[in-house]
Amino acid sequence: MAFLNVTQGNGSLACGGFLVEEDFVLTAAHCYKPGEAICVTLSCVSFSPFSALLVFSHIEVLLGAHDITDPESTQQHFSVLRYFPHPHFNQLTFSNDIMLLQLDGKANLTHAVRPITLPATNSTSHVTLGSFCNVAGWGRADIYNHSATHRLQEVDLEVINRDICRLYYPGLEAGLSILCVGDPGKKQGSFGGDSGGPLVCHGVVEGIVSYGKIRGVPPSVFTRISPYLPWITDTMKTVAA
Repeated sequence: MAFLNVTQGNGSLACGGFLVEEDFVLTAAHCYKPGEAICVTLSCVSFSPFSALLVFSHIEVLLGAHDITDPESTQQHFSVLRYFPHPHFNQLTFSNDIMLLQLDGKANLTHAVRPITLPATNSTSHVTLGSFCNVAGWGRADIYNHSATHRLQEVDLEVINRDICRLYYPGLEAGLSILCVGDPGKKQGSFGGDSGGPLVCHGVVEGIVSYGKIRGVPPSVFTRISPYLPWITDTMKTVAA
């Protein structure tokens, strides 16, 4: 897991992310807004919208943390060299809500810091209706406490039919690029501050927390990763070339 803190004017926004290669973190594109500054942990930089950017200021990525307020021995910090929001990300509809961050070095792989396995292209083998998948993050733990938790939380949630999500989100895009997650009859789900975090099904990361209801009531909408694998692979290869 990666912890991101995004500054927005006089406030801040927490997001999650996850390592997919030793020097790349995947997260949600909506975790920043054009013209504002993105901070991962404590440092900031301004940027232009929807373009790869060579970063000259410090952006720190915190990997391997459980308690983000405690300097644990498992934690690793990196600066970000470039960020790559999906070129067709829509800030109004949150379609194509996915972004890559390139680190300035390779993470030291340990029991606490390790890339999550990506799915096979357009694979449906690991995520089917009724699958229970794991979501983790440092977001809010309940509707009565507006502060995010400083300890990593996780929960198992059910993948449900996208048609159910369309009842809750009438403008939801069609197609296979999203997942509908969380049983509406239960009170468990992703919440504010969990955006960008992984949906892990049977050891494979299948989705990214995108958005949900303001009170954290399920279901929530996740970006499905498999349709974006060609973009992810091409982006990382382009950077390495």
